[in-house]
Amino acid sequence: MPKKKKSLPIYLTVDEIRRMLSAAKNERDRLMVLLAYKTGLRCHEITSLKIEHIDFEKNLIMVVDGKGNRDRMVYVDPDTIKQLREYIGERRSGIVFLSQKNTPRRKVKRTILHYDEEGNVVKREVRWVTLERGQLNDATLERIVRNMARDAGIVKPKRVTTHTLRHTFACQSLLAGVPITTVQIALGHASLKTTEIYLRAIQNTEQLIKDYQKNPLPV
Repeated sequence: MPKKKKSLPIYLTVDEIRRMLSAAKNERDRLMVLLAYKTGLRCHEITSLKIEHIDFEKNLIMVVDGKGNRDRMVYVDPDTIKQLREYIGERRSGIVFLSQKNTPRRKVKRTILHYDEEGNVVKREVRWVTLERGQLNDATLERIVRNMARDAGIVKPKRVTTHTLRHTFACQSLLAGVPITTVQIALGHASLKTTEIYLRAIQNTEQLIKDYQKNPLPV
């Protein structure tokens, strides 16, 4: 049996994130991408996020029914919380990021992607889920992310998805000095081994750049 190929997760630079945010068509789309980058929330965790799950005083989001049916708390920086509060306005409950068409409550097929430790899709599971009135479909958010990356001129070996933004949150958190165990909690990983792939990704990439910038090859 051939040995399984191991690959490192692809993540964006801070400059690429800024370019994506600048390419947003509207404030809702910009905030969804910003939140994905700043918190590492999964696609369905963003589309199903409710106002009542945000603690504006403590800068926390309660992720309800995350992967594996595990609830968790996620920290959000004060500036992003302020932008969310301004976007939500006078609303006090319900879905945060509403569809512009105010779609009715409905059942849709959702494709659940299961990833291995390297971030590769190993299983696709299709299930029926009920979306609240005005709730975005996951496919809509993925299309928004893909289009923003394209308009920002970002080219990667794999297309940019919400999971790329999750990878970026993890890698940039580690680069900023956040302890790996804290990143594990934020991502909702049951095992630290799953989170360690991000540590290997930044160590390989950042050390490579640093070493060759310090010791350029002669021409």
